[in-house]
Parts: sequence; structure tokens; C-alpha cells
Amino acid sequence: LRQDVVPLHRHQHPQIASGEVEQRLVGDLEISENQYETVRNQLVAATILVDTIQHSLKTLEKRVSATEEALALDEPEFSSLLLVHDFSSEQEFLDSRLGAQERVVLKGILDDLDVREVRNRERSQDSASQLANLEGQAPAGWTLEELREERQEAERQCSSYDQRLGAIRQTMDADAQRRSIHASHMEKIATQQKVCALWDRLNSLIGSHDGKRFRNFAQGLTFELLIAHANEHLRELSDRYLLTPDTTKPLDIAVMDLYQAGEVRSARNLSGGESFLVSLALSLGLSTIASKKVQVDSLFLDEGFGTLDEETLETALGALASLRNQGKLVGIISHVGALQERIPVQISVIPVAGGMSRIVGPGCSRLA
Repeated sequence: LRQDVVPLHRHQHPQIASGEVEQRLVGDLEISENQYETVRNQLVAATILVDTIQHSLKTLEKRVSATEEALALDEPEFSSLLLVHDFSSEQEFLDSRLGAQERVVLKGILDDLDVREVRNRERSQDSASQLANLEGQAPAGWTLEELREERQEAERQCSSYDQRLGAIRQTMDADAQRRSIHASHMEKIATQQKVCALWDRLNSLIGSHDGKRFRNFAQGLTFELLIAHANEHLRELSDRYLLTPDTTKPLDIAVMDLYQAGEVRSARNLSGGESFLVSLALSLGLSTIASKKVQVDSLFLDEGFGTLDEETLETALGALASLRNQGKLVGIISHVGALQERIPVQISVIPVAGGMSRIVGPGCSRLA
């Protein structure tokens, strides 16, 4: 086919290359062959489907024919049964039938009755077997009167057992009631124990016959507040120490040395200069607490500066100067000569003969 088509196309279209023509024709031929194969497969599938439908149709025709034959045979019997059961027509029979739901309910009842019948039959057989065994085990030589007496004795024992069982049940009921009361009491005890624990805790904190423990507790609250305010002032005086309550003596002061990795030691081990800074911080903290209710405008310091080195003295005087800038009057009583250069307003006490002294300074005058 390809050999025949190519020369023909050359003759009809000499301006087109033969290779291009052949390529186009080959492509068209492949498309046609694919379409032909697809149509052929569809034809085969349709043929198989037609055969299947024809087979099913023949099967249905046979079933319909068989059903019609069975219906023709059952029709006379059905008509006679309608007359026997007083139905005038088939429609009357159809109208008198039960609904599907009612038939399901009746079917369930019937199945239940069948199960009961089977169980009753099995029980009857078991009872007959037990009766036969008992008859075979009947004691020889016993009279009817003896059996009656034995039965009465068994009934008396059963009655006695019933009485004992009743007494046991009554005891169990009383025990259950007592257990319920006990559980209620235990709940009340648990509630009261919580209240008691609260009072025990309160007693451990502030309870004592002489009031000492309560005083220590109240003083401890003020003491902790004093230490908090004192630490605020101590930070301005020195960055080395912080005050903290002594763990062994709650109302004593210990110091935390920040230069020694936070080591806590007694305040009694401080040097003179360090003790002065701590005392000054405590005094300032106390004035802070007191100023919340009473205005504290004056602060007097008696001695303590003689033990300070130059750097510490400078820090202390700077802190006192900041208080003066806050409007407070700061008075210093000291014999340290270095303070004279730092304090602008001074009142001097000058000794005179005879153990007497005179006061010289602003606002001082001799009485007439």
C-alpha cells in the first residue's frame, strides 16, 4: 500500500517531497489502524454482551414458564382453600392479611415458644431421669410413716435454718447501718482534723502560755520588713553585704557576703567600719518604717566614724548627703577631724576651766 501511494502522490503533487508525503501517509495509516483495532474490540465486547443478555433472557423465560406451570397447578388448590376458610375472593384474603411488622412480632413470639418448648422437654426428661434415680436409691425396708417423720424432721431443720438465716441477715443489716454511721463519723473526723491542723499550725507559730511565741512572730514580721528596708539603704553604702535573718536565732541579724559567693555569717564578725555601715543602714531602714505613720525629719548619729577608712567614710557621707537633699536634718556627733571639712554647719563643744564647756556655732548664744 505504501509503495502504491507514494508514486501516485508524487505524480499529483510533484512540489512536495516524497519523504514528507510518506511520513504523513504512514501517520494516517497508523491512526486508521488504531481506530480499526478500537472498533473491533468494541464489536467483540458488544457481541459478548449480546450473548450474555440473550442467555439471561432464555433463563428468565424458562423460570417464567416454570412459574406459570406451578401457578396453574396451585390455582385450584388455592381456590378450594379460600372456600374452606370462608374467603369469598382472593382480594378479601389479601385484605385480611397481617402487616409486615405484626408478622415479625408473631414470628418472634413463635420462635420464643419453640425455644421454651425445647427447654421444657429437656427439663421433663431431666426430671424423669432424676425420679428414676431417686426411686432406685430408695432405702429398703422404710415404711411410709417413717418417710413422713423423716420429712417432718427435715422441714423442722429447714425452719431452724431459716430462723438462723434471718438472724444473720438482721445482724448484717445492723452492721451495714453501723458501718454507714462510722463512715459518716470518719468524714466528720477528717473535716475536723483539717480544722485542727490549721489551729495546730497557728499554735506552732504564735501560741504559748506567756505570749512569747506570738511576740516573736509579730516582731519577726516587723524584723523582716526592717531588714528589707535596711538592705535598700545598704546597697547605696556598700555592694558587698546584704542583711538576712539568722536561721538559728530568728530575731538576730546575719550578713550575706556577696564577695564570698553569698556566704552567710554572723554580724558579730564584722569589722568596725562594716558594723557602722550595717548600723547606719538599719537606722535608715527604721526611719523609713516609722515615716509611714510619723514624719521623721531629723537623724542624729553619735560616733562610729572613727573606725571607717577613707573610702567607707566617703560612702557613708554620700549617703547622709542624699538624705539631706531629701529635706531631712542630719546631725553627726564625732571627734573625727576629717569630718570638719565635709560638714558646712558645725556646733563645737569647747572645754573651759573648771570642768565646764561652752558651745559655739550657729544659733548658739550665752544666757544672761
